[in-house]
Amino acid sequence: IELTDQLTVKTARDLKKCTSVIQEFILVRLNKAIADKLSSSVNILHQDYVGTLTRCLKNLENKEDDETNVSASKALHE
Repeated sequence: IELTDQLTVKTARDLKKCTSVIQEFILVRLNKAIADKLSSSVNILHQDYVGTLTRCLKNLENKEDDETNVSASKALHE
């Protein structure tokens, strides 16, 4: 890419190259930011779901007096 003395590109082709590089750079960073947020949201939803399920199972187990059954909430954590 050739620049003029005023630090502008000389040709339209060089301008197109610069534009493409900038667009690619922005898209890569944007994709990473979106992927990180999405992954974080999925992890939070997973933790909420497992927490709710664990509480439900513990409540059901507490209602049962039979101690010989395998604990479903313990199995869920394994």
